[in-house]
Amino acid sequence: SPDAAGQTFQGVEPTATVRNADDGSALATFTPPRLGTETALVVIEIYLRNGAWKARAVGQGYANGLAGIATD
Repeated sequence: SPDAAGQTFQGVEPTATVRNADDGSALATFTPPRLGTETALVVIEIYLRNGAWKARAVGQGYANGLAGIATD
């Protein structure tokens, strides 16, 4: 998060890539839509459900920094 430095994600294209642990191949990628005044960002969520790991694309930005994530 650029929150502490007072910067934003404007003009940045953060891409999350989920890779196979065995061979490093890409299983999925996600780049959130164009960003602006966001200072904190959740690109993906990784979680365990019914014994299987899952990844969900989120792409949620917060203009109020990490406090926005903490209170969401």
